[in-house]
Amino acid sequence: MKNINIFSILLITALVCSCDSNENRLNFEVDEKGEPPKRLKEFYFQEFKIEEKNYVIALGRIHTFLVENSFYPKYSNCFDATLDIMVIANKEKYNKTYPCIVLQAEKGAPTKSYLVVNINEVKFNQLDGDNRLQLMVKIYGLEKIAQQFKLDLEPTLNNLYGTLQQTKP
Repeated sequence: MKNINIFSILLITALVCSCDSNENRLNFEVDEKGEPPKRLKEFYFQEFKIEEKNYVIALGRIHTFLVENSFYPKYSNCFDATLDIMVIANKEKYNKTYPCIVLQAEKGAPTKSYLVVNINEVKFNQLDGDNRLQLMVKIYGLEKIAQQFKLDLEPTLNNLYGTLQQTKP
């Protein structure tokens, strides 16, 4: 009887702790859909229009910034899909693919800062030659990182085509 009570107490404790740790995980870790930890505040949001020929250059510049600032960049299948004419030219595949997260990066454990790059629209093989895509960059967590990105990278990314709009500081 005593063993059953101890087992019951351990089982209940394990269940309570697992529920609590799942909630804690959402506060400190990026979720499966690329959403930032709930405790991190958004400090930067900007959309950029990038010429097709500068797609990899734009991501390379962002990647360099991330590595220099001790982030861990991860690329998704969206990166390859954007280079694949079979995805871009097929309306059904295009609609299933976009918008998508192309790059996400975390800094720290638990996550102190998080940067995500989405591709919202791809317009390659245009009759008028205006081949471009629309990137959206968001930074959460450390305001200092957002300010540094704005100073160091925003002008460079704007020069790769031009900026669309800024909706948040």
